[in-house]
Amino acid sequence: MAAGSALGRAGQWQGCVDYILNQSDSSELGQPLFAAVMNACYICEKYDSVLDIYYNMQHGSDSTGNDWQWEGEYARSHPLCMDLLLRSVGMRMLMTVDDTKQGFGEATLLIFNQIIEEGGRISLDAIRGVLRACENDADYQRAINVMKILQSYQENESDWKIVDGSAKNFLYDSEESSIVGQAIDDDVLATVMDTCCAVEEYGHAILCLYTSKSVGYDSSSISKNLNSNRGNMVEKLLVQQPILRDSNRLLESTVTALTGLQCTQDAMALYSECTNNPGNLGKYIPLANRNQINAPWRESFRHMDRLLYASDAIRNSNQKLTQEDQYNISLGIALMLKCATKAGQSSAGLEVANIAISSISEHKNSKKSMKDAMKSFFGIEEEIAAIDESFWFLSDELFAAAIAARRAKYGVQEAHDFFFDGMSTIIAKNGSRSWPASTDLALALIVEQGETGRASDFFDSLESQTRTPETYAIMANGYSLEQQWDKIASLYRDAKRDAMLSERLSFLAMEAIANTVTSSKIKTLRSVIDDIAALKGVKSGAWIVDNYWKLKKMCGYHHARMLMWWNIPSETQQMEFRLAAQHLQERKKKGLASEIDALSTLVKLANGKALENAGTAFIKDFHPPTLVSQALIEICGFGCDDEISQVLLEGISYLSKTKNIDLCKKFVEHVESSGCTVDEEILFLARTAADLRPPSHQSY
Repeated sequence: MAAGSALGRAGQWQGCVDYILNQSDSSELGQPLFAAVMNACYICEKYDSVLDIYYNMQHGSDSTGNDWQWEGEYARSHPLCMDLLLRSVGMRMLMTVDDTKQGFGEATLLIFNQIIEEGGRISLDAIRGVLRACENDADYQRAINVMKILQSYQENESDWKIVDGSAKNFLYDSEESSIVGQAIDDDVLATVMDTCCAVEEYGHAILCLYTSKSVGYDSSSISKNLNSNRGNMVEKLLVQQPILRDSNRLLESTVTALTGLQCTQDAMALYSECTNNPGNLGKYIPLANRNQINAPWRESFRHMDRLLYASDAIRNSNQKLTQEDQYNISLGIALMLKCATKAGQSSAGLEVANIAISSISEHKNSKKSMKDAMKSFFGIEEEIAAIDESFWFLSDELFAAAIAARRAKYGVQEAHDFFFDGMSTIIAKNGSRSWPASTDLALALIVEQGETGRASDFFDSLESQTRTPETYAIMANGYSLEQQWDKIASLYRDAKRDAMLSERLSFLAMEAIANTVTSSKIKTLRSVIDDIAALKGVKSGAWIVDNYWKLKKMCGYHHARMLMWWNIPSETQQMEFRLAAQHLQERKKKGLASEIDALSTLVKLANGKALENAGTAFIKDFHPPTLVSQALIEICGFGCDDEISQVLLEGISYLSKTKNIDLCKKFVEHVESSGCTVDEEILFLARTAADLRPPSHQSY
């Protein structure tokens, strides 16, 4: 082994390889010889040769029928051989970029698991190799599984050991190995986070950072740092991982995750706190995108923080959790899952939910109840009857949130199966029960699968106490997708009879009426509007004005204008322009986004002939160019599909035609400062109209 290391340092790796390939007696010397040669190649950074030797060694054993023997056991590889293999895979990932290196993740994980199960030794570089293979395969779940194993590592208690990479540490008679105390360093943690980010599991990346013991510092229990009522997400991350101030690699991974979550303000705050060179921030966050705040993720993180703290407290408590306590906790988990799913990070939400549920499974019962503490912790004031169920089915709220999270992570079929398997468990234990939120989601899943007939059968099988207004609306949506207008009409009558009307159902009913051949459409439409207006407690006319743009979309322009009593064709477009202008101005005052149809109408009518005979007073009151400019700026936030690009093109053409140079300039400045994605041709036309040159560079 010493000779192999010496030859490697001398650069004589090829001679070592030639020896084992050409000498017939090389196999008689066993795996230590191959380990020594692999070590020589590794020292010389010949990582492909390390892999070739390992696989040739295994192939030679298989083809001759003679098992390699190591430490008195057959079919085992020398510890150094396995470690060098894992290290070389990792280094190869760093040094080469090609498709042929994919697929190592599963193989390296098998070797890693073998080492753990056998209580062997592994170097930190080999662990990095396993994680880099997972990163290369974009296999974040395997990377997280490795992370969990590393988190449980304890130097003095674990059967397996982490050692430095010296060859002597892998000799079977080595008693004085250089043991590494901490399994996770900043590079390991950053690699796991990067693997999560590669598949857009940004929330899981932040979760890995937050739930890991403090890297490079004295490790402390998570509970000591979590659940501080003071401090935002950035402050909590810095408390848990102070090394962010010192490790550029880990800081970069964290900024990438926060940016992926669209929490760019948090990313900027973290970066500014951890570095003295904020000018480099442009490398990670474009100037145009620095005002983003993902409110659902912030809320989700807050609930995750509380649940992680509660889980740690439950594990270490001698107090008894009653059924009511567990029910209250299930509501807390449900709230967290809803926020995580809304933020697009259902995987991270499910991970925290599993942590919380496992803490309850591990909890030791005692006489004292945690009722008051749990109700206070989750802010639940009213008393709720306990339900004796498996934990996912303790509450309709948690069951529904779990279905939605699984829908987001695994797809419709997985969520569908989870519901029906869960209901089988619930019915077997408790008989028939009313689970309206979960049932509504299940009905929506069946509709989404395109099985309207089965959805109808499922709807008919539901007991009255299980149905909600949303149940009727979901079923009506299924009929709408199949254009079964007569069934929507029948469903609406049933909902009205059962006091289950909703605004969503009313719109679908009006869509059905508009698409049905009848001589009294307007009268029937007004009847539906009267129903929903009464339900909302407003006058029918006011409801029509407030919902005109959706009525136009659902029922068509002709029916919408008739409902508005716009009966003079020559004045209709001016009236619609006026309504769109009022809509834009009112929404702007309230800080709300406008309906895209209202914005598009403003642009199209201004650019057409609708306002040619509007009169001086009308033009003075509304000043169409200003309204068009405001509409264009807001439209930029709706994406850049063909329809939106066409509206933007019409708007810029109108502003250019009316020589509103300042408004064109304002549009260009908005696009460049906000980071909106706009077709280059449209932006070129806007710059030309504003007499602006494209920016040669952008400073940060």
